Amino acid sequence: MVVNLRAIENGALRGFIFDAYENYSSLADDELIKNFGDEIVSQLANLEIKPIKVKKRKRKIGQFSKEEACIALSDAHFGAEVDPDDVLGRPGYSPDEARRRAETFMDGYESIYSLLTKAYKFPVLNIIMLGDMLDGEALWEGKPNWAKAISIGGGQQVIEGYQLFASMISRLAEDFPEVRVYCMFGNHGRMANKSVPTSNLDYILYYML
Repeated sequence: MVVNLRAIENGALRGFIFDAYENYSSLADDELIKNFGDEIVSQLANLEIKPIKVKKRKRKIGQFSKEEACIALSDAHFGAEVDPDDVLGRPGYSPDEARRRAETFMDGYESIYSLLTKAYKFPVLNIIMLGDMLDGEALWEGKPNWAKAISIGGGQQVIEGYQLFASMISRLAEDFPEVRVYCMFGNHGRMANKSVPTSNLDYILYYML
């Protein structure tokens, strides 16, 4: 088969993949990968790469561009307990470790913010909380290691998790005229294996925030 990579340049990516699949689908996986890779390499050698022209923008000293900042927070699993011995010596996890990592995150934020604000103004900060901010309890119900998997109960996770995330958001809000917080539930926060969406510890945490 001759693979025409110029078809990809012209937007015919789907046809390229279908052609490749049709020609190589009968081969074993290892052989398929080798043949497919060799074909791409041979075509790349003959592919003419056209330079991209970039128009330079002139910026006066002191001139700023307005942008919106975004921070995504996900899977903090506050309340989880992980013993380093259970993960082959890798770092463990606990509420205290979660707080330490939050401090590390904020230290990194301070450095990045001080760098970017030399060239940009940020009137808005978007914080996206993508779920599983708390580790929950119901997900572990009935499992042999459930008592070891969590260090504090669901109610305490909500209270202490609120203190942690509220302090982070309050500090971030000092740097932005407007802060928008977008929230999504995770599966770990479910209060029962089968429940309505709002029966979720993440939902309670977000409401408090």
